[in-house]
Amino acid sequence: MLFSWSNELDRLATIFDAAMLDPTPLNLFHAVFSFVIAPGVVLGTRFKTPAQSHDNAPIESAINKLKRGQEKKALKLLCSNGVAKVTPATIAALKKLHPEQRSFSITDDRMPTTYC
Repeated sequence: MLFSWSNELDRLATIFDAAMLDPTPLNLFHAVFSFVIAPGVVLGTRFKTPAQSHDNAPIESAINKLKRGQEKKALKLLCSNGVAKVTPATIAALKKLHPEQRSFSITDDRMPTTYC
């Protein structure tokens, strides 16, 4: 880590030298900005890049099923993954989100039998 800081300080020295030789507003801004972000430049490489979360995969899949008119499968997918419980409120929310789906009429007898 010392090596990284040493390299960054050398880089900053070069930038500040250039800014002092030609003190235009842009060069001065660049020098100050580089100084301010230096800790992030050095320390940022020490952290793992967050993996893309696939938490939305069931929701995206359910939305695709809704677009294809597969309301029952979409509801079953959401419920089976614990994303949503099959309640009248859930069904009302789905209907409200997708009012253009005229065939979206899930009744109690068509509800999937899952344990959410």
